[in-house]
Amino acid sequence: MKQWQIASLGRLLQALLFSALLSAFLSACGNDSLARKPEADRMESELFDHAAIHVVGRVKQHRDAVEYSWAGVYFEGHFSGSAIGLKFADSSSHFNIEIDGQHREVISEPGNRTVWVQDLGPGEHRIKVFKRNESTHASGRFRGFEVRPGDELLPAPQPLAKQMVFVGDSLTLGYGNSATKRDCSDAEVSASTNSALSFAALTAKHYDAELHLNAYSGLGMVRNYGDRFPGTHYRTYANRIILHDPESAWVKPGHWNPSVVVVTLGGADFASIDESKLWNVKTLAPIFEEAYVDFLTELRGQYGSHALFVLGVPETGNHRLKNSMREVIARHKLAGYPRIDGFGIEMATLDLHGCHWHASLQDHRAISKLLIKVIDRWRS
Repeated sequence: MKQWQIASLGRLLQALLFSALLSAFLSACGNDSLARKPEADRMESELFDHAAIHVVGRVKQHRDAVEYSWAGVYFEGHFSGSAIGLKFADSSSHFNIEIDGQHREVISEPGNRTVWVQDLGPGEHRIKVFKRNESTHASGRFRGFEVRPGDELLPAPQPLAKQMVFVGDSLTLGYGNSATKRDCSDAEVSASTNSALSFAALTAKHYDAELHLNAYSGLGMVRNYGDRFPGTHYRTYANRIILHDPESAWVKPGHWNPSVVVVTLGGADFASIDESKLWNVKTLAPIFEEAYVDFLTELRGQYGSHALFVLGVPETGNHRLKNSMREVIARHKLAGYPRIDGFGIEMATLDLHGCHWHASLQDHRAISKLLIKVIDRWRS
């Protein structure tokens, strides 16, 4: 049994969220002058080859590229040859590269260039390029794949039949989950965040489902961690394609109809509430509950009544958030949506060895197992 050195479990949740806002809130303050523009193209580019690239996640279409900023966006291709080039304009993102379903390497902050993945052996291969980190203040662009003379780009892999959506904060996206220490710099947080091994991505992989990961560190439903940047919250950014661009409105594509939607928000709202200068439990709880119910209703408008909604609750010794989530679930059912459930994440059972006391890779595997049990109850 691990010996915890935290004065209270409420403090443990505070530590979990501590300093996630250092980089994440550069755009949350609403000052778009801080937002970095996509890297300028320094060469004439070809048209983006949609036939050769399967794109999953929120992207903005351009003539020669797709632009993105959410963690968890990924690109898949199919080719014949022993090498493949990846054409980037991105100095903020880190990417996992999978070849034939196996992790190959990490490409970090590639800039405006073509990065080659080589020595793959002859024959046909499949590639997956997964954006593994958060970059809320900047966007990047992917221009597609390139092959050498004599090699061939083949038609893109077909979409998977199942689809899942995960909405949340730093816990959902895997903030600093692969770190080897808790005290991390901003650069170390970015490099050690691996959204492909978050509980969200692990759960989607378990069900062989495509993934939309819409998570933003430090943001709450109505109150952000530490009362920072009042007037903004997760819902400010929920329907954006590019997080720092309020004009980039996302519209659900007709083909995107997830069977499961997992929402894990509220940790930031209730963290250190007793120290808040703007809120107390009596004022926060009813507004939080009303906003959460309204947000779920909006999601129902996008994804329909058939989807199973599962609400994650980071549980500590303080039951305020848990009690509010029970109320949210009850009110959503009364509104005519019985397909909703919840699952508790017992923070005291996690090792929290990620950056700034965030969940580790081992913790994310454990959370995914808990979530799978809840989803499976609805599949029988």
